[in-house]
Amino acid sequence: MTNEIWKTKDFEEAKIKAVSEGKIKDKCEWCNAKDRLVPHHRTSFRFIKWQENRKVAISEMAKEQDFTFTPSALNKSGGFSTSKGYIKLKEFTDYIRRHPEFNDIANKRAEKEYLKFDDILTLCNRCHFAIHKGMKLCDYCRENYYKNNRWNEFNACPKCIPKAEKEYEEFEDEINEAENSMQLELDKISKQNNNETKIE
Repeated sequence: MTNEIWKTKDFEEAKIKAVSEGKIKDKCEWCNAKDRLVPHHRTSFRFIKWQENRKVAISEMAKEQDFTFTPSALNKSGGFSTSKGYIKLKEFTDYIRRHPEFNDIANKRAEKEYLKFDDILTLCNRCHFAIHKGMKLCDYCRENYYKNNRWNEFNACPKCIPKAEKEYEEFEDEINEAENSMQLELDKISKQNNNETKIE
């Protein structure tokens, strides 16, 4: 099967089933649009296939070489520890190259997992295009998008950043005011306690 699994008949049939099971919603989960909806898999088919390939290869290698391994070896990348020592990445990749048949097994398993539609977002075409460009819908205007990175601390599009900054400043002022008010109350209680101690 093609790596573009979303272009296949199996995908279309699984999509219809996912709609009937309520896995695909009736509106975009970002902007609430109700037309031109598509399911977006949070985990790509390519990554699922890589995971399945690794699982098949490690399991078969363990049978051949008679070793055990921890479950974490199946999900991480690189080499892994076994009951007979550490398998380096080069040794593992060489083993996979010698067994191209693992690719077919992994592909079938990945297709089955992908077509379950278990880990998806329902998005409109516009939001789906944005997510593939590494962008998210602005939390403020809910119309524009922003680049989803660590420098955008406000989750806002460029147009809404001034508004977001103002809200943040107002929130900080409220926190400071609450802290100051609390400190005044604590000082007042402490002063009363000291006065009562002196009277005694």
